[in-house]
Amino acid sequence: MSNQKYDGNRKSNNKIPILFKSIFIGTIIFAIVYFAYYEISNFGFSHMQGHNMMNNRTVVVPKEEPTKTGSVLNENTLTVLTDKLSLERGNEIFNTNCAACHRVDAGGLIGPNLTDDYWINGGGMKNIVRVIANGVPEKGMLSWKAQLSPKQIQETASYIISLHGTNPANPKAPQGEKYTGN
Repeated sequence: MSNQKYDGNRKSNNKIPILFKSIFIGTIIFAIVYFAYYEISNFGFSHMQGHNMMNNRTVVVPKEEPTKTGSVLNENTLTVLTDKLSLERGNEIFNTNCAACHRVDAGGLIGPNLTDDYWINGGGMKNIVRVIANGVPEKGMLSWKAQLSPKQIQETASYIISLHGTNPANPKAPQGEKYTGN
């Protein structure tokens, strides 16, 4: 070991600790592997691929079995689904896509209260399906026919009908005309 003095301070030539050498060598190895994985090979996602994946997220809806009646709902032959599975699916779709405007309890927020007897665009299965499918652009409601299958629209409408007469906390005041039909 040679000792050097400079400005009154003594400098010793001590060896670098093994831990620091290991960290330094490990960092170099990691950098080489990282570069090879992400830049040279096609295994890892590039920055742009990750960015595009995050920005291309779509509306999440539960999986379902294929419809038995085809891909188009006939508004004149619609029936209200009352089985537990259909209503559960309708509930999931409603909570995912509709609750932001109508609240989880359907008492109305930006959108109208869906539990009372008053309907802006008419009540009943036929009108509810039409509003879900086509939306109400002048009121800010989106058309859901591009995101939801006809079966999912029918399940959501059936779920909404099942909420009629429930008592949500702090419901929105009635809007539209009283619907007395079926």
